[in-house]
Amino acid sequence: MQQPSFQPMSMGQRRGNGSLSLETCMVTVQSMFDNIDSKLRNMDSKLLVLDNIDKQDTERNGNIASIDRRVTSVETQVNESSRQLTELQTSRAFDSQTWDDIKRAHSDISRHITDLNITKSSLGDELKSVSQENTRLNEQLLHLLSRSMRDNVLLQA
Repeated sequence: MQQPSFQPMSMGQRRGNGSLSLETCMVTVQSMFDNIDSKLRNMDSKLLVLDNIDKQDTERNGNIASIDRRVTSVETQVNESSRQLTELQTSRAFDSQTWDDIKRAHSDISRHITDLNITKSSLGDELKSVSQENTRLNEQLLHLLSRSMRDNVLLQA
């Protein structure tokens, strides 16, 4: 759209006494009104563009607020997961220490059981030896008693 512009009148458009004709003034005023109307329409179209930009800006601000809430929610979840991971690591370290203590105790008990089995085996061997010695001594005692009784019987006869 071409915008009419105000142009000053030339000397030929003026009357001889320096005044403008009514028709010329009306054309000039009409031209001014057309120019003002054109500029107002131009301003209206620019205001519509600004309104659209403002509307888009408001929508973007709403989207940014929504994204901010989601990011805050994700940060909260990450912090909670981090806290739980720390607790789990602490618990795992305790469990690992407890397991190491149990393994050491088991090793000590196994060693003690092995020592007791060795002692039991040697005591068993020693008991068998003592039992055999006891049997041999009982047989010897019986032999000596028998001989003594026989000698006593021979002497009294």
